Amino acid sequence: MHDVVKVLLLTWQANDLGLKAPVEKGSLVLDETLDLEGVFRDDYGYSTQNFQIPSRCSEISLQNVLVQIALRLELDAEMNKKRPLLIVYYNGHAFRSAETHDFMFAA
Repeated sequence: MHDVVKVLLLTWQANDLGLKAPVEKGSLVLDETLDLEGVFRDDYGYSTQNFQIPSRCSEISLQNVLVQIALRLELDAEMNKKRPLLIVYYNGHAFRSAETHDFMFAA
């Protein structure tokens, strides 16, 4: 059992998935992610953070967010003897590298 649960929801700032009709603004992907964030926050009472990955410096930006969250969870766990859980939800393109077989996010 976990004492603290943090949910990080990831989408791209600029994406080509689920774009709304020209008269509407935004993305169905972002709407879907925000709806899911509401479920985690309102129904389960989890702490949530929505992060839109920028196109420029995307890897550094994402690493920075992950490190900040991990450090906060680790410090809280050490100081308050709590068992943390981090749930990461990614709503975007991905592929497996043919060379390294690593999982790669893609805009």
